[in-house]
Amino acid sequence: MEPAAMTGLDALMDAAWPPVEREESGGWVLRAAAGVTQRANSVWPREPGPDSGDQLALLRAARLWYRNRRLPLIFQVFEDPRVERLSALLDAEGFTRQSETLVLVRDGAIDSPDDAGEVEISAGPSAEWLRLWWGVDGRGDDSELAVARGILEGCPSLYALVRDDGGQPAAVGRLALPGGAGARGGLYCMATRPDVRRRGYAARILRALLRAGDARALAGYWLLVTVANAGARELYAREGSDLVRRVHLDYFRSGASAAITASYQATPQGFAQRGISADTALELIALSVRLADEARREYLSETPSPGPCWLPDRSDLMAHTSRTGRNTAATTASAERSFWSSTGRESRRWWMPERTFLRVRRCRPCRKRRPC
Repeated sequence: MEPAAMTGLDALMDAAWPPVEREESGGWVLRAAAGVTQRANSVWPREPGPDSGDQLALLRAARLWYRNRRLPLIFQVFEDPRVERLSALLDAEGFTRQSETLVLVRDGAIDSPDDAGEVEISAGPSAEWLRLWWGVDGRGDDSELAVARGILEGCPSLYALVRDDGGQPAAVGRLALPGGAGARGGLYCMATRPDVRRRGYAARILRALLRAGDARALAGYWLLVTVANAGARELYAREGSDLVRRVHLDYFRSGASAAITASYQATPQGFAQRGISADTALELIALSVRLADEARREYLSETPSPGPCWLPDRSDLMAHTSRTGRNTAATTASAERSFWSSTGRESRRWWMPERTFLRVRRCRPCRKRRPC
């Protein structure tokens, strides 16, 4: 994503998770919410500053502002050329990187099974919704929960809840709508009860919120997932791989004799630049081939006498396009580019990661994260 587009997304994310208190300081936005969640208690350097001298003055002012509130000084910084000078200053001042997070984006128009009827959608967080979310992700007692609720209700949102077979809340999620129709929506608070994980509840929440956003004409979506949260990253990758498999199958049904995985440009070195290990990179590259093979096997199983495979010429492809209203080859290429979004290319269908991290100032005498 280009820096200009990332700036617009910065503003949407700020509006989607509003702090209790905020103050403008020379292009920096100082945010505080009694220490409830790091995002609502961090500096957003909306305009990083033209030179190190100005940035140092802003940093000193930010230190005093947070010290007066007895809060640690945290920066939410995106890795792009705009903040290179600021990052160097924070390194020199002894800040450390923490809570490394991926920002994932996708366009609208979901193409997945419609199981949203099993998911309850509301315009506000119910007591059950809050209890489950806070029980999984919360930090603190009822007073902190009250602050968190104020953050949630500070932005128009949709709240999703799905129940288990016994009728108890199993998973929840939130779709923030800071820009309304035509803008992007943000997915937050994805939480599943620990004893019912890996049963598909989170996927139902995700799909239901995306469908609800599509119904409100959202242009696309974003979400934030920490690099350490392997389960969540697997969920979003699995949703994307289902799309790739279905498009491969559509390609075979249109008469193709081969599938192109488009992973020949993916390398462990390229994945490493996005913070992905060599082992994981090799697994992803192998997955691209496995998805094509699964689609091929499904096509052969549903076609008892497929006959010799053949590759349609341009007239056949155009005829298929006129019948179905879609260009299968173009759709296939789009889906595969989107699945390999971890290489940093623009995504049209699924999540494209950009990196952000939180920098925390530690107290020099005792190395604690809060001032002494």
